[in-house]
Amino acid sequence: VIQAALVPGYGNQLVIDHGIVRGVGLATSYNHMMSFTRGPGSRVERGEVIGYSGGAAGMYGAGYSTGCHLHFMVYVNGGTTDPMGWL
Repeated sequence: VIQAALVPGYGNQLVIDHGIVRGVGLATSYNHMMSFTRGPGSRVERGEVIGYSGGAAGMYGAGYSTGCHLHFMVYVNGGTTDPMGWL
């Protein structure tokens, strides 16, 4: 985990650095979360709970969310990309 913080627009955001995968730097982020179970510097394993979604409009930590959801993003070499090729 390289970040677990309140970020403008994204609310509570957790970012995981997956290292070099298929020759590129890979990271994922989980946004509009209600809370985290892991903090920066934590190592996580596949299937482990990293936090809880549930941030909704007007809720502290929800960012610009208008309803309860998890906003998932994939970063390749620092830029966002379509996650479908990584799932």
